[in-house]
Formats: sequence, structure tokens, C-alpha cells
Amino acid sequence: MRTNPPTTTNRPSDYSAADVAVLERLLTGGGPSPVARTAEWLTIADLARDLGKSSSTLYKWSARGYPHFPKKIVLPCGSIRVHRDDYRAWLEGLTR
Repeated sequence: MRTNPPTTTNRPSDYSAADVAVLERLLTGGGPSPVARTAEWLTIADLARDLGKSSSTLYKWSARGYPHFPKKIVLPCGSIRVHRDDYRAWLEGLTR
């Protein structure tokens, strides 16, 4: 387990090169699915589909919190939701 505090930059060094490549592809023309463009609140499944990652990877990122994962809300049933605008801002911040 990592003992250092998380980095404060918007591009955490512990994302793999493949993860960063997927995020950059989305921002440079690959674009998110229609769900991410129209739904106000996105589920983990929506994010996983957009990023080409498994839901389990997104849950791990979520557990680590921001900046490793966009700002989120946790519903009383335990489901996670991310506002579309927070998701887009997080994606844009990763490539700066």
C-alpha cells in the first residue's frame, strides 16, 4: 500500500500510461458516449464504458477520492453518482 500522501496535481503519477492514453483519447476526439453527454448524473458503469475500463477499476479509483476520481456523491443505498460537469472537468484536468 502506498504510504506517501496523494499528489496534489491533477495528473496523478500513479495512473498507468495506458490509463492516461485512454483519457487523452477521450479529450482529443474519441469523446464520451452519448450517455455522458446527456445524463446529468453518471453511474460507475457509465464512466467505465466511457473510459474503456472495468467497473472494478473505477471503484478502486473512487475509493482513493479526488484527484484520482471526480467529485462524487454516494446514495443511501451505496451507489455512486458523478455529475456530468464534474466528470468533464476531471477529464480536462488530467491532461493539463
